[in-house]
Amino acid sequence: DGRYGHLSFVASFGQLIGPAAAGLIVAADPRGGTGLALVFGGLLALMAVPFVVRTWRTDPGSASPRPAGATTGPPLMTMLRSPGMAPAMLASLTVLATIDVIVVYLPALGEERGISVPVVGALLAVRAGASMASRLLLARMVGWFGRARLMIGSLTIAAGSVIVLPFLPLPGMFVAMVIAGWTLGVCQPMTMSWVAARASHTARATAMSLRLVGNRIGQVAIPLAAGSLAAVTGSAGVLAVAGLTVAVSAAVTVRRRS
Repeated sequence: DGRYGHLSFVASFGQLIGPAAAGLIVAADPRGGTGLALVFGGLLALMAVPFVVRTWRTDPGSASPRPAGATTGPPLMTMLRSPGMAPAMLASLTVLATIDVIVVYLPALGEERGISVPVVGALLAVRAGASMASRLLLARMVGWFGRARLMIGSLTIAAGSVIVLPFLPLPGMFVAMVIAGWTLGVCQPMTMSWVAARASHTARATAMSLRLVGNRIGQVAIPLAAGSLAAVTGSAGVLAVAGLTVAVSAAVTVRRRS
């Protein structure tokens, strides 16, 4: 739990830098700031290249050949039916898709409500900062509450904060973003450790890959549905529905928490 928390902490750190820096760049040059922000993002990506090369050079190589007589992992459907696996994967895909929806539709909501670009960037940065803090404390919180209680509580609170977010005044939006950032930040690395713990040693890599497949399905299906919904309900309705998907995953986790 702690190591997955630290891994996702670094991702949240990047999500904190990006929106905050983009907001400042656009505020300094409203006409050409978007292009400059994209250039800045490209430069940040280039900074990662030396680290990727270093990792590639120190890669231990292919996995060892399977010993004679060793059993293979269980079939995919058997893995999905194992206790706790499907709820963890559902929670993972709804949480990740909800974070994507917030990042995309909060600027649209800001435009609808007349909220400036730097303030929207600050709201997104606050969410990322809260996620960073919760992920550093993840192992401790699991020790305090246990995985099931922490997951169910975080999903429920995250759902409520995202649903009410579009309907709050600006100070309330900052509070809701802190709460959403903390709870969504807890859920994502927890599903990683949960799936890894539920899978057998020989099937762990397959289980983690299956979780990623579920995440990608959620990242395609939920934003696509949200885009269709936006024409009818606006950005506020999209964010509320995203919160409802997290609430559904909380209900499924409660029902199958064994």
